[in-house]
Amino acid sequence: MGIFAFLTASRLKIELTRQRDEIARLHQSLDLETTQKLEAEKTAETQTKKQKDLEKKHRELEQKTKGQEEKIEKKQTKLKEDLDAQRQKIQQEAEQQVHDMEVRLSTLHQEIDGKQRQRSEATEQNARLAEQTAQLETRVKELSAALKQSEDRIGELENEKTVLQTDLDKIMGNLTRW
Repeated sequence: MGIFAFLTASRLKIELTRQRDEIARLHQSLDLETTQKLEAEKTAETQTKKQKDLEKKHRELEQKTKGQEEKIEKKQTKLKEDLDAQRQKIQQEAEQQVHDMEVRLSTLHQEIDGKQRQRSEATEQNARLAEQTAQLETRVKELSAALKQSEDRIGELENEKTVLQTDLDKIMGNLTRW
C-alpha cells in the first residue's frame, strides 16, 4: 500500500510540476506578447485578443490545476484514512495475537505447574512406598525368623513327643506286665 501511495504521489507531483512548467511557459509567452505589443501598436488589437485568450487559458489552467490539487488532496486524505484504518486493523490483530499468546502461555504455565505438582506428589508417594516396602521387608524378615523359630520349636516338641510317647509306651508296657 505504501509503494502504491508513493508511486501515485510521485506521478501527481510530476504532473503538477509539468503543469506548473506549462503555466510558467504561458507566463513567458504573455510577457513576450506584452513586449511585442509595446513594440508594435498596429497589432495592439490582435495582441489584446491574444492576451485575453491567454488569460482565459491561464484561468482555465489555474482552475484545472486547482481542481487537480483538490483531487490530489482528496486522494491523499482517502489514502491516509485507508492507511489509518489498516494500521488500526493490524494493531487490533496484533493485540489479539498477543492476548492469545498470553492466554496460551498462562495455560501452559498452569499445565506445567500441575505436572510439577503431580511429579512432586508422585515422588513423595514413591518415597512413602519405599519406606513402607522397607518396613514390610523388615517385618517379613522378622516373621520369617519367628516362623523359623516356631518350626524349630515344633520340631523339638515333636522330638520330645516322640521321646515321651516312647517313654509312655514303655511305662504302659511295664504296667501291663505287672
